[in-house]
Order: sequence, then structure tokens, then C-alpha cells
Amino acid sequence: MKTKRFEYAQYAWGDMLRGAKEDIQSFGIAIGLAFPGESGGPARYLSVIDPTGCQVRIERWDRSMPAVFAARRTFHDWPEPPHCSRNSTTYAPGVKLFKGVAFDEYSGAAEALVAAGLVLDEQLPGRPGMRKTRVNILADGSVAGGETTANVRYQTQPRVKHIERASPSRYIVHVHVGNEERELRRAVASRAEIEWQRRIGLLRRPAPLREIEPRLLAAWHASARAAREDQAFQRMFGHLVRSQLAKGQE
Repeated sequence: MKTKRFEYAQYAWGDMLRGAKEDIQSFGIAIGLAFPGESGGPARYLSVIDPTGCQVRIERWDRSMPAVFAARRTFHDWPEPPHCSRNSTTYAPGVKLFKGVAFDEYSGAAEALVAAGLVLDEQLPGRPGMRKTRVNILADGSVAGGETTANVRYQTQPRVKHIERASPSRYIVHVHVGNEERELRRAVASRAEIEWQRRIGLLRRPAPLREIEPRLLAAWHASARAAREDQAFQRMFGHLVRSQLAKGQE
């Protein structure tokens, strides 16, 4: 029986299961594994294969107790939604560049970002007089004022920079683009989204996991963990389940 907070939603990109750990595991997902945030589990994400062979990424949905998790199920050979793409290029040695709609995102070690002329070393978060995790640089190159413990409004004017400390050795720099460039990128993103919708409209959407026959789910639950993690077994079992689901859609 599912808990009252369980939800199974279908989106253009795939399925979303949201609920307690036992709700998600009842579909044959991540059986016997520690979920994100649990003892022995990953800090943020858990990537697994479901009984149909589809990729599933699990994360903690909120901080409520008992814990609620979200499992994103994506399909075989389906193109990635444009808004989820994080394709980056090399901007300079040790610096990666990702272009969003409203900003350019640079990431790398402090030395690499400074050498690329993106920031000054003394302006990095954690440096003397700077805030610990985020520093805002105005368009004129000055640091946003105020006490280091004060909150600074997130600004989006062109050339404004937001420097964030992502880890002890890695920083992320957001540089906002001008309004004209922003509109051009938004138009490109819109066309890419329309093309993606057209492409997935030609594909046959896999049936939801709730339509898997109970006997097959029981077999998946009963299989040894080592077998579930074996790629040959996953392909064989996934083919079996997909065949059953396809018959149900005929």
C-alpha cells in the first residue's frame, strides 16, 4: 500500500515518482540500497536502473520526516530536454563555460579563474573581508557593499557577476548578459524546445511502471542484488518487462 503522500506523475521528459522510500522501492527501484541522506547512502543523488531498464535518479525531495524522495525516470533513446542540457565548453585552461539564457557560467579552481581574467583573487568568497560562500561584483567591478554577514539582493543587470564557492577548491562565476543577448538566447531555446517536442511526439512512450504485472515485479524483488546490477541481466529482464507492457498497450 502506498503512503498518502505518494504521487506518480508523467511529463514530456519521463516519469516522476514522489513519496516515501518504500513507495519508490515497491516499483522495483533501488531495492536494498540506502537512499540519499541515509546512513551509507550518497549525499545528493542515487542513480539506478528500474525493472524496464530505464535510468532512474533519486534525490531527497524535502526535509520532512518521514523523508520524501523524488525519483526521475527517463526513457531509452529519448533526446534530452534542451532546458536540462548542461553541455559546456573549455573557455580557458582549467575553466569550463556553460551558456544559459540569462548568464554565462564559468567554473574552475581559483587560480584558473583568476588567470582567465574572470575574477580577482581578493574578491573570491572566503578571502579576507569577503562573504564566505557568495560575493556579488557590480558592473563597474566593485564589490556589492554592506557588512559581510548581510544579505545582498541578487542582481541581474548586464555584466554583474556572482561568485559562489562550490567546494573547497572549486568556484562558479555567473556573468549576466545584456537584454538583447538574453532575448536572442531565449528565442534559440524556444526553437530548441519546439523541435524537442516534435521529436518525442514521434516516439512511443513507455508504459508507466504501475502497469507492470505483479508477478514480474515479484521476480525482480526476489532476484539477487548482484543479478540486478548485472547489465546482461538488466537487458534481459528489461526486454521481458517491456514486452509485457507493450502487449498491454495494444
